[in-house]
Amino acid sequence: MPSIRDSDFERNIAPAHVGMLAITVAPTVTTESDPDLVEAFTRAYRAISPKIQIKRRILIFFLTGPTHLNTSAGTLTVQLTPSAVNAYMEDLIFIDAQRMRGISTERKVVGILEELAHVLLGIVDEILIKQVVCLLLAGVSWDGQRYVFQSEQRA
Repeated sequence: MPSIRDSDFERNIAPAHVGMLAITVAPTVTTESDPDLVEAFTRAYRAISPKIQIKRRILIFFLTGPTHLNTSAGTLTVQLTPSAVNAYMEDLIFIDAQRMRGISTERKVVGILEELAHVLLGIVDEILIKQVVCLLLAGVSWDGQRYVFQSEQRA
């Protein structure tokens, strides 16, 4: 089962953003565990990238389950709450590939785009994030409780 590499994501980043979006992929993230993760990230990134200027370095971590990140000051342990699939903190985004497995590509795009919008646009309000996601993605709306996808309504 081939691992997904940092470069698999980075090759889809606009030249103006290369170096400003630092991507780290845990060795446990594989194409078998999540075959459409790179596609979902690319679609989410492309939805927001024409609308932003990145002025600071953003770190994006693709991980599976609890992860320990070594820093110069020690170790940062990342363990998402049971209800979270992805999370952000300041300029850090955590995408849990294991929890995204089994979710449709469209929903993965929305989940990743939410985290990108939180960090890149500085929005903390969850309702506003959902409205922004719907503005950025054609065919997606928010009904007040959940995302609604035009593609799912036709099925």
